[in-house]
Amino acid sequence: MSNNRNEEANVFRIPDNVISSKRIFTFRRRNLIEGAIFSLVVIAIILHIPFVPRVKTIVTIVLSLVTMMINLRGIKGMSLTEFFAAIRYWTKNRSIYHLRSVNNATRKKKTNGKIAAQNESYAEKIVRFGKAKFKEIRNA
Repeated sequence: MSNNRNEEANVFRIPDNVISSKRIFTFRRRNLIEGAIFSLVVIAIILHIPFVPRVKTIVTIVLSLVTMMINLRGIKGMSLTEFFAAIRYWTKNRSIYHLRSVNNATRKKKTNGKIAAQNESYAEKIVRFGKAKFKEIRNA
């Protein structure tokens, strides 16, 4: 009995930032909101399709849950709208690479055709050969 009197209760303090978390059930708020919006869109589309009510209910539940789970998970740590915005930004700003060097155009202007043909890279020779063969086949 004397042991019970001397024992003190363990008191733990909950920090203030527990409630002010940026996540809800380990999901980002943005993903949760987007998932709800996309699920509502899927539900609205399915409800306008003339199905039997039982089929409509089953399809609505399955597709809305799948849509919600995909949105909650996201792609590569981003929400779906962030991911598609990143793809759009990348396709708009990507560089186009080619085999010819930048200086070839100025070098060809300065020299005549024979000297320029000697200074061609292998890629340019292949392109020139391919064009010549294509013209041969087309004219035959």
